Amino acid sequence: MSLERYGLLKAIGDDLRRQYTALSLLVWFLLSAVGLVFVTHHTRLLTMQQAALVNEQYRLDSEWRNLILEEKSLSDPDRIEALAKEKLMMQPLELQQEKVVKRSL
Repeated sequence: MSLERYGLLKAIGDDLRRQYTALSLLVWFLLSAVGLVFVTHHTRLLTMQQAALVNEQYRLDSEWRNLILEEKSLSDPDRIEALAKEKLMMQPLELQQEKVVKRSL
């Protein structure tokens, strides 16, 4: 054991430095743990939001395909001709009923 003498201020300073180091490590540890929890929570929220958006995309794609099919079936020329004959009582023109209009300049 050494007989070296320490001054009171030096002993207090050494104790504070050791305590400050341990305390600062504890604070940094707690801050990093809280940050990790926050980032994990935020990541899970974003993952759930992404899953909801993917489901919405699938639903909209399905609706789009159904609308395309509906448009094709409604714009079928045979269907339009049948509706014109049935509801509007229209008939195809005969050759003698046609009139050609020429535009003069």
